[in-house]
Amino acid sequence: MPKSNDADVAESEAVPLLDLAKPSLPISFPIKSLQDLKSRSYFVSFHFQFNRSTVPLRRDSDDLPNRPRVLVCHDMKGGYVDDKWVQGCENDAGFAIWHWYLMDIFVYFSHSLVTLPPPCWTNTAHRHGVKVKMLATKESAQMYAERMAELATALGFDGWLINIENDIDEEQIPNLKEFVSHLKKVLHLSTPGALVICYPKLSAEVAGDRKFDVYMGIDVFGRGSFGGGQWTVNAALDLLKRNNVSAAIFAPGWVYETAQPPNFHTAQNKWWSLVEKSWGIVQTYPQVLPFYSDFNQGFGYHVSLEGRQLSDAPWYNISCQSLQNSMKKTTKISSTSLLRKMFLTFLSKHLNNYYEFDSAREGSFNRGGNIAFRGKLKGDAYFTTRLFKPHLQLSSSPITISYSVKSDETSKLGILLSFSSPSQKTKSILVAPQESIRRFNDMFLQCLATSAQTVSEWTVHETSLVMDGHTLTEISAFCYRPENLTKSVEYVALLGHISIKDHVQYQQKSETLLPASSWVIKADNVELVPGNSGSKILRAKLEWRQKHLEDSVLPRYNVYAENVNSTDLRPRKVLEKPRSETVFLGVVHVPAYYVAELVVESDVKAVRFVVQACAEDGSLGKLDEALNLLVELEGISSKYIS
Repeated sequence: MPKSNDADVAESEAVPLLDLAKPSLPISFPIKSLQDLKSRSYFVSFHFQFNRSTVPLRRDSDDLPNRPRVLVCHDMKGGYVDDKWVQGCENDAGFAIWHWYLMDIFVYFSHSLVTLPPPCWTNTAHRHGVKVKMLATKESAQMYAERMAELATALGFDGWLINIENDIDEEQIPNLKEFVSHLKKVLHLSTPGALVICYPKLSAEVAGDRKFDVYMGIDVFGRGSFGGGQWTVNAALDLLKRNNVSAAIFAPGWVYETAQPPNFHTAQNKWWSLVEKSWGIVQTYPQVLPFYSDFNQGFGYHVSLEGRQLSDAPWYNISCQSLQNSMKKTTKISSTSLLRKMFLTFLSKHLNNYYEFDSAREGSFNRGGNIAFRGKLKGDAYFTTRLFKPHLQLSSSPITISYSVKSDETSKLGILLSFSSPSQKTKSILVAPQESIRRFNDMFLQCLATSAQTVSEWTVHETSLVMDGHTLTEISAFCYRPENLTKSVEYVALLGHISIKDHVQYQQKSETLLPASSWVIKADNVELVPGNSGSKILRAKLEWRQKHLEDSVLPRYNVYAENVNSTDLRPRKVLEKPRSETVFLGVVHVPAYYVAELVVESDVKAVRFVVQACAEDGSLGKLDEALNLLVELEGISSKYIS
């Protein structure tokens, strides 16, 4: 994984000059000339298949809402910085956005002729129901419109923003209109609901009654923007909201680029809270099942799976971002005893001590994220905060809720679910460990006890319920102490993940991950070059597919390697345990992985690569049943192991 540190690297340096047809660590890059666009050279590059987005746009998001909208234009350091590394890099301090619930459209920007998005942005935006548009900067004819439509369809994003910053001769305007019209026509044939937006003036002149399709720009750096942008960006947003006009926010990376204090994570949350205060939440999720989130924000300090740490190396890969919480800033502390009033009044002044959005340095249940709750919580006081604002319409089929917690016996954590009934009444159900629920019976419609299973240092809680005809509208954390606690200790609890599945999905959780015999795997572009002290460097492109489903792609694959020494070259059978340490290499969202710099010692005669499939609901294929491929180093031959 590259040790990218591109904080001050211009785009021309961030996208290195290399032969794009030859194997190398996969990168994202723009198209910089009309000749390259015309020739379709992008499609024959080694990097093309790695740059496809594999996360479909959320099913309820095909059409834009008929209301003022929020468009966010990435516009960060010219684009293609840490995000250009398709398989991720080691800069855990890279730029990220996680406030997707505050936007309708996301535009990836660079100062190139045709900007193609790193798939990480399309993947995570689609996961949250946000359309992704890319930026082009010149007019062209029908052929170029068809090339651009082809690129959008092949890479899986949702349209184009045409950025015209040069003067246009009056006689060229009909050609420009034809280009835009043809682009829209051919794009809609392959991608229904795709968008084409012109910037800055042309769409406003012909909008007519399509007033919400006109976006008024706000530069977060404050360059010529009403209100001055930056920490007063809400002045312009408030004005647009009052006048029922859509907003286009340019360069929210200002927070990152200018190193706003005290740190990026805190400043980012503070700045986006201004947008939320002005505009409110525009995306509600989840809206369909299964629902799964491990609070991964697309970067971290280690990688874990089911509580077991696989790697302690820092990493950055926005594609790995799971559904992001929309934690309510005004949280609630309550008590079942009136005698706690004075204490709670004091405590409410210190709410920020109670939760941290990113504490993954302390450990994670899956991948690299969690939410940590910490602070002072005495006696029978409890603390709640909203995590997600879903809109899940439920049927007579049972749903199963599971969540993981890491804490000691003095800190307890449950999940509070709020429902809207068919008559619009609000009902709340607490999901918590058996020994805790009796004391809360009178506070909620129902208190459901969970079964508990210990996984590493985490406890996984699970229960089922039926709420036929109701809509799940809020998912909250519920922090509390055990009864009769006498000692005064800090409250600390880590929430590792939340999952909700319906009965059918729960029963079929193992069936979605097909056995190794259902797949075909191969290694191409295999190279073995000398390393240091007698070692060698192995490079190879791994590619796999299901035998009978050519286009079937799972959400994620974990890739591992096992060294095989000279005395043990026989193939490993399914269910047989590994004969050497299994080393985690990385995660991908396409059925291909490029092994760039794998060091093998002199006594290693072969390397076995293992591909672990991961399902949408967070479940994992068993590693000892996973697809694997033995690559023998002598003569660089390879064969498929079923």
